Amino acid sequence: MEYCRMDYRFTAILILLFISLTMFAKPAYPRNDYLTNGTNSCRTGEVDVRIETENRDNDYRHDSSSNNYDNDSDNDRLSVTYRHYIGTACTKEFRKHH
Repeated sequence: MEYCRMDYRFTAILILLFISLTMFAKPAYPRNDYLTNGTNSCRTGEVDVRIETENRDNDYRHDSSSNNYDNDSDNDRLSVTYRHYIGTACTKEFRKHH
């Protein structure tokens, strides 16, 4: 019956490690650094203006001259984008102190 006895040393070590972790660990407090690049910047949003030009010169040639097609067109775009940062630390109180 000696071979049926279990060794609880590993379990005891795990229990001691868990107890020491709960006694000596400090709480973690949330920070907002990943959203606003730390407290070095105070940005609530940004505006992006972009101008694009696309030239299309397509020629479709067939055996019959009546089916030929020329597509010469230009496509110009102007786009304005505004990004508003959600969760920014840049409040009126923050700007007052910095």
